[in-house]
Amino acid sequence: MQKLRVARPTDQLEAIAAMYVEGLNLQVIGYFEGHDGFDGSCTLG
Repeated sequence: MQKLRVARPTDQLEAIAAMYVEGLNLQVIGYFEGHDGFDGSCTLG
């Protein structure tokens, strides 16, 4: 199984998550908040 991890800073989390879901056909499998001052989403595809 191949894996790819992408981490990028953004102040537009909802728009970026939508781009991964709609543009790359990935599924959001979770969100996190306040991890070392960062919020984010986890996607799978």
